[in-house]
Amino acid sequence: MAEDISTTLAQLVDAEPALRKVSEQDGLSAKVKYAVAKLARLVSEETKHWYTERAALFEGLGVEREARTPAERAQHGPTVREIPPDQIATFQTRIKELGAIEVTIPWGPIRSVDLPSAKASDLVDLGPLVELVEPPETGATA
Repeated sequence: MAEDISTTLAQLVDAEPALRKVSEQDGLSAKVKYAVAKLARLVSEETKHWYTERAALFEGLGVEREARTPAERAQHGPTVREIPPDQIATFQTRIKELGAIEVTIPWGPIRSVDLPSAKASDLVDLGPLVELVEPPETGATA
């Protein structure tokens, strides 16, 4: 297993849902479950900064409005903060800068062969958190 994962904050945010999905799969060995859980904890520690900064951007650049749909009310309460059109470019620039922050996770990637139930899309979504490894041949057929 490689020692560190060098990536960006945006890649970690993008990979986090797939990591959660993989961690819930059945059939993982105790060793792999531990590795996935530790990696998930380390990733979460890093992505907290992204979510905190993103919320601050909404607070600073956004405007408050009444929730318009039951889904908005369920997720955000009676009011919602949104970025007005004249602030979208600023918001996008700052989010892009935030996502470009380089991060080193002091843990190695999960090996694809250790995730037997993972779909190809899960492996792609994991990005830098997975090392693609060809499974060993189980025997030759004639």
